[in-house]
Amino acid sequence: MVRFLRLVTIIFLQKINALEKLLFLLSCNLLLFISPVMGSMGNSSNTAPPIGEVKVVNFDELEPLLCPNPEDNEVYIVNFFATWCKPCVEELPHFLELHRKYKDEGLHFVLVSLDFLRQLDSRLIPFIGEHQVEAEVFLLNDPYANEWIPKVSGDWTGAIPATLVCNGDKSEFFEKTFHSIGELEDIIKPFLKD
Repeated sequence: MVRFLRLVTIIFLQKINALEKLLFLLSCNLLLFISPVMGSMGNSSNTAPPIGEVKVVNFDELEPLLCPNPEDNEVYIVNFFATWCKPCVEELPHFLELHRKYKDEGLHFVLVSLDFLRQLDSRLIPFIGEHQVEAEVFLLNDPYANEWIPKVSGDWTGAIPATLVCNGDKSEFFEKTFHSIGELEDIIKPFLKD
């Protein structure tokens, strides 16, 4: 699109006066600036991304999705991770296995990436595909960690991996690495309703 605009600009600028040139150039710059912003505006609703996709959110957009419905029978397990975090990557297969095993019993798995936004296409999306993640994945793009970390849990220092498990008004927070599906089953079984 940029090459096309340059070509149009060169041709067009040869045929107009100075004031028209200035207005045209300002319009082109505004178009280049607004296009990505407008494209992302449709993604700002509080809905989960389709499986296999990543939705970029700030914490205000993410917070209602963490444990959304107290009357819901689903157990939410929310894992904060990053692709550059070795313990996070090592524990991910256990979360994926847990999700496959218990999703029909009301387990809802959410991954929240703390990777940099600039790594979305180059690192995070390939990582999700490579690990065949069948869960909701969000990229948390919010620089105010000192404000949102205590909202997740007052016990959270900000270290990852970190996991929030909740069902309605009952929740538990873990700032640790899980080494087996057995460890994860031990923490979710009290949350699963019979």
